[in-house]
Amino acid sequence: MSLLKGNNRVDKGKCIEIPVFWIMEGLVIVLGLLLIVIAVAIKNSELPYNSELHYIIRGFGIGIIVGAFIAWAITYLLNRYNLKEIVGGMEKVRTSFELIKESEDNGLLKIYEPYDRQICHKPPREPSVDFKNDVKEALLTEEKEIKICGLSLRLFFSAGGIFFHEMQKALERMNSEFERKDREVKLAVKILMIHPESGWTDQRQSVENKFTVVEKLRKDLYASIGWLERTISGLKNKDNIMDNIRFYDATPDFFLFITSNWIIFEIYHMGAFQLEKESDMGVQALGLGGHVPVFKFDNKSPMYNYLSAQFDYYFEKNLAGDKVLFSMDVKLEENFNRGIIAEEVKINFKSRGFSLSENACIRKERTDKWEITDEKKIYIVKKEKGVLNTYDGKRNEYHVETLKGWLESRQESITEINQE
Repeated sequence: MSLLKGNNRVDKGKCIEIPVFWIMEGLVIVLGLLLIVIAVAIKNSELPYNSELHYIIRGFGIGIIVGAFIAWAITYLLNRYNLKEIVGGMEKVRTSFELIKESEDNGLLKIYEPYDRQICHKPPREPSVDFKNDVKEALLTEEKEIKICGLSLRLFFSAGGIFFHEMQKALERMNSEFERKDREVKLAVKILMIHPESGWTDQRQSVENKFTVVEKLRKDLYASIGWLERTISGLKNKDNIMDNIRFYDATPDFFLFITSNWIIFEIYHMGAFQLEKESDMGVQALGLGGHVPVFKFDNKSPMYNYLSAQFDYYFEKNLAGDKVLFSMDVKLEENFNRGIIAEEVKINFKSRGFSLSENACIRKERTDKWEITDEKKIYIVKKEKGVLNTYDGKRNEYHVETLKGWLESRQESITEINQE
């Protein structure tokens, strides 16, 4: 049922529309004026207490008129400037503050301002002072464990990186900790970088190539590996240190910096802000235009436990260990590259107590590494020190190899090329 016909209709449960409102406004103002007229009439009469009654009724009439004008002004502003949306926006802001408060109750310590290193930006944007100070202090003073996960981590390992000098000191402290007998818990610095030959590296690179230097991610990775090799080569316990620097093969979800007391993390993001709307030259920043904040949580928070556990899973070596099952002649590499399991390979497996069926297949994972699958059994073959070593394939598929293994395999390739 409607109160008015046509466009002035008001449906049940909805607010009165503007034309009806003006009618009500007019009636209220008329009522106020009528009260003022009555007040004047009472003042001129000979009724008892006419003076006091005159002031009361006149004040009531003036109040009604003023209230009507205030209601008119509010209604006009709501329709003229769409203040309902503003009020709704303020409600969203209030909800956001409630979310931050709940996060603080669950261990949130800080929210750092967004940081994306902008290739085309002049001058390039730097991380916030707070972020830099917290990371640098941890590298210099942490006594138990530091875990860092990222892509190339060039800010830590490449000369000129913001944390380069502090990172070197942390690795030197780790080197000296191996010699200490007075401490049961020794400083461990654990590093995870995405593997240069990972498919996820190619995926990320294919996006970044459109907006920055071609193959920049891979070049940054190789630069970081090169500087790490220079930094560690003079340390007495370099083998132990290099064993703690590993490569992972998984979608890069987070930048992680973890200490024994807190965690800093940033959600990784692919592509560029308004990717389809901007030309290559117009793109000023990778990621989401610098709109992704960095968070810091304490070590009692669910976020700390979850992301630290994720790091540990990526970091762990093969679940079945690194023990070589047996070795094969390196001459079989040619067949492996062609996807062929030669009869000699089957003989090698059988003589060591293993077997391969006719359904077994082989695929190349990356340089000097192959995977043999036979129904539910998986074997990994790696070219190492002039032989093809075979490993149990029951492994953590996200952990690829250590920095030590990477450098040894590359040195062997260089030696072979020089001999040829």
